[in-house]
Amino acid sequence: MKKRVLSTLCALALCLTLLPVTAGAADQWEHSEGSHSGWTELTSSKLDDLNYTLSSGKYYLSGTDPYGWGASLSLLQSIIIPNGATVILCLNDVLCSPGFDSEYLPVCDVAITVEQGGTLTICDCSPNDGSYLGGSGSMLGGTGPAIENHGTLNIVSGNIGYGSQYPVIDNNEGATLSLGGSPDLYYITSAGTISASYEETPFTGSTLYSYLYIDYTGDLGNPVVTHVNDDNCDLFLKPDGGNFTYNAQAGTLTLEVPVTYGSLIFAGSQTVGDGVYYQIDSYKTNDPNSGTEYYEVKLSDGDKNDYNLFWDEESKTLTLQDAKVISSVFGFQNSAESLFSLASGTLTVNLIGENEITVYSHSDGINRDAYAFESQDGGIVFQGDGSLAVTMLPGTEQTGGIDITGIIAFETVENRADLTISGSPGSLTWSGDMTGVSCDSFTNSGALDIEFSNLSNGVGIIVDGGTFTNSGTVDIQFTETDGVGIFLGQNTSRFHNSGSVTVDIPAADSAQGILRHGSQTENGFIWTNAAKGQIIISVSNHGAATAAFGGGALAGLDLRSGGHIELNNDGSLKVTAESERPAPLSMADWPYWWYFDTVGLLLLADTCTLTNTGTMDLTALNGYTAGISVCADETSISIANSGTMDITTTTQGGENIRSVGIYAQLPFITDGQVKELPFTMQGDAIRISTSAADGFTVEDDKLMGICLVQTFEGNVPSDLNSLQQINAEGMALPGEPVVIKVDNDGTGKTAFINTIGTAAADGTIIPVTDMTVLPLITGTVSIGGRALVGSTLTAQVSDLPSDATVSYQWQVSDSADGPFTNLAGQTDTTLLLTSDHAGKYIRLVVTPTDGIYGGTLTALTYSRVSYPDSSDPSYSIKLDIGDHGSVHSSHRTAEAGETVTLTVTPDDGYVLKGLTVTDSRGNALELDPKGSNRYTFKMPARAVTVKAEFVPGSLSAFPFTDVAENYWAYNEIAWTYENGYMSGTTATTFNPGGAITRQQVWMILARMSGTYPANMTEAKAWALANGISDGTNPGNPVTRQQLAAMLYRYAVLFGYDVSVGESSNILSYTDVEQVSEYAIPAMQWACGAGIIAGTGDGSTLSPHGTATRAQLAVMLYRWLA
Repeated sequence: MKKRVLSTLCALALCLTLLPVTAGAADQWEHSEGSHSGWTELTSSKLDDLNYTLSSGKYYLSGTDPYGWGASLSLLQSIIIPNGATVILCLNDVLCSPGFDSEYLPVCDVAITVEQGGTLTICDCSPNDGSYLGGSGSMLGGTGPAIENHGTLNIVSGNIGYGSQYPVIDNNEGATLSLGGSPDLYYITSAGTISASYEETPFTGSTLYSYLYIDYTGDLGNPVVTHVNDDNCDLFLKPDGGNFTYNAQAGTLTLEVPVTYGSLIFAGSQTVGDGVYYQIDSYKTNDPNSGTEYYEVKLSDGDKNDYNLFWDEESKTLTLQDAKVISSVFGFQNSAESLFSLASGTLTVNLIGENEITVYSHSDGINRDAYAFESQDGGIVFQGDGSLAVTMLPGTEQTGGIDITGIIAFETVENRADLTISGSPGSLTWSGDMTGVSCDSFTNSGALDIEFSNLSNGVGIIVDGGTFTNSGTVDIQFTETDGVGIFLGQNTSRFHNSGSVTVDIPAADSAQGILRHGSQTENGFIWTNAAKGQIIISVSNHGAATAAFGGGALAGLDLRSGGHIELNNDGSLKVTAESERPAPLSMADWPYWWYFDTVGLLLLADTCTLTNTGTMDLTALNGYTAGISVCADETSISIANSGTMDITTTTQGGENIRSVGIYAQLPFITDGQVKELPFTMQGDAIRISTSAADGFTVEDDKLMGICLVQTFEGNVPSDLNSLQQINAEGMALPGEPVVIKVDNDGTGKTAFINTIGTAAADGTIIPVTDMTVLPLITGTVSIGGRALVGSTLTAQVSDLPSDATVSYQWQVSDSADGPFTNLAGQTDTTLLLTSDHAGKYIRLVVTPTDGIYGGTLTALTYSRVSYPDSSDPSYSIKLDIGDHGSVHSSHRTAEAGETVTLTVTPDDGYVLKGLTVTDSRGNALELDPKGSNRYTFKMPARAVTVKAEFVPGSLSAFPFTDVAENYWAYNEIAWTYENGYMSGTTATTFNPGGAITRQQVWMILARMSGTYPANMTEAKAWALANGISDGTNPGNPVTRQQLAAMLYRYAVLFGYDVSVGESSNILSYTDVEQVSEYAIPAMQWACGAGIIAGTGDGSTLSPHGTATRAQLAVMLYRWLA
């Protein structure tokens, strides 16, 4: 019938009272076993006869034993010791307690009531341990004590109630309780007086219990216990396990400070006083019933100079100072699962010094969870200059249904301190799961280290419903443990890091560094790594990975949502995912996202946006790999990089196994319309390497650097050009953006792959597997010196980026349009012209060598190299033009033999009557009409003068029916047409609002230079040879900044004054930050020269807006007319 101690007890205000001890004669109660001569036998019938009220005398209990369990006596009501009665009662080896009613509830609460003025002495002559006097508190459904004392109660032997959460004696105010010998009591309440001696026999402690717990509610000025000596002073404890204050001289125990117990639950008991300093004691013990060994914790008195625990109820703050705690859920009272728990509100934990807490799960394998800290409906905040190390350990090898978590909160866990959480099986053979932190939202500005080893599965941090915010340090390390570093539940809306996050999960069966599961929930999710943020993730396995469709891909980041995902990386992100080998794959479907089993970054949602302005270093090795894999079920994916991307993928190959650097797919297009899947590369470098793993061979067609896929069910788009959405403006590409059609992706659908490719000899497009995409080098390059044999040409380079380093290569060609070949060994900044160069054009190619920039800058001599004569080889061109018109020359000066183009523009109502060119000797030069008022001549070896005369006359009919005379750009369009710079889209239409393409601009500028390409291919060759453009994306609409850059390069090439832009201030435009770095000098020049004006209300430049044909006509007119 003995019970294990259940709990420390409810909080009540404590006070003290001191009353004198009443003692009877010793020979009145002392007697031998069974010697009751002269005593009255108390049976059920006798009690009925006495109406349960005892007069003065000696009595002994007498019961029946119908079941062979020992004699028992059931009370139908409380026994009363009335005023004036002096009673001695022998328990006589009888179990006496209230009886049960028909519903098996106690018929009365109290076994015996001693009324004021009454005296009761209890003894037990039985040598056995079978006597017992109990109240309803020791029974199911009751709370009453065994004895309620209002008078005088003396106990010298016997067992008064078993260990219980309810008091066995209620010693009321004004009452006196005297204890002598070794009666068995566990917990009493007292507002009266307690004596630790009776009849000069001191209390020596219980034979069943180590301590007697006293919940004192009397007056504070009175002692709690009197007649105490050095031998028994430690036998009396407060309900929280703390000691009373012992005064040896007075022989008293007192309560110096009244204690109000707060809401903090410690080891299952609400016995932590508000404003009280405690020591925490941990010790190993054995359960007296089961023999189970476990760690028990209790609180003892401390002071403000020496304590481990302090609780402030108002602020709900727990202060831990150098606490060293080892505990077991087995020893927690009231079936509790947490060492520290708060039922309501936010728990604040203030850390001083070095604190270490170890929690074992239940030793008997009972399905009770185990937590170190718990907030049941609020949050938890860790703060302070100290540290806390939490260690979670299993108490048994049983694992089923047991959650072992270091810190768990219903709302936010916020860490501002130095916190470590570790978990392992310890010395057990155990394969369960553990979690470091579990909460609705997580915020960290301190340091959090989580270390798990040798577990079946672990999760570092679970955030399920709110946000993850880190500005401090989070370090998660697993050893021989599967799992997830940071798990974001489907209702988590945001991940934001501006600090440091490290996740390392090596040699696992399944691992994800950061996992967000929400593919079935229509909610958005934003993942941000801010500019100061640093994230390093490393995951690897010791077997084949699982395909992404199954949700178990080996992934550094695996982020999923049923809504929109926005991923922004402005800081540093480094991810390595390494499989031991790819998962076997029998399906040959291609392209399809769900077969990737090893991925650096995986995004799966309805729509996705991925933007990188920082540094991404993504590595996926050995499996069916992708550095980045993005899939959107609905209509759009956007990938933009203006930072640095380094992506490395390898595969061991095998049937149907592939490796892709960047993969994105819209897999379910049913309306036949092209969707948004742009990949914008701008700014810093993108480096992608896809290859076979060391020691393996993989077919080339199983490798691809960039793979942007739109998959169509049924109808396919008619305009395939719109599928090309790789935008590399201002970047040097290793190939051309192309679109590859896959007629059957293995499921009967048609897929189109937008990639970077090169053309093989047979015209086949070969996707680039290794690529470096760098920003185009910007600056101005010209050639100084004269193109004369014996002269030295000098490279003149300016406006290069400050971090650029370059090399030089001189080239030679028979034609200004190329092809050019390198001059062997001519890589200095100067070139001495020899007779070998005579009759040739010389080109200078400037190439960046720093790995920061790509592309080249070129400059070309204006004329062929010639032999010098006695006169100056560079000759001026003078324009002597009359009124009513103008003449534009392609050169200001020219060398002998160079072709000069003259463009004539009459004023409205006038026509050209005559045009002559004469040299300084008066010789007229032959003019070659090119149509549309353009004429060319060969420059002689002397200066020339150009004269033009204009007379009234009608212009040729303006052919374009879609440009009315009142159209805002009518005059400018007419001017460009009459001068042959621009023609119509048809014989009768100009399409003024239509977009103009990059290759059309190349054609116009070539015509302006006096070169008349036969087709767009020749126009591109001219633009490349003269450094006007990099030749990419010829069919794309030209943007305003691209157009300004081409005009600027043309102006520099042909000697126009571009200094007007040096002092131009474009910072006043509200969108100036959108101007790409390469285009800034050009936009300054174009704005300063009045070629480009603001858009809208004049406050914006719209650098990425497309230019219309009418706008280009206006720009050319403003510049040249």
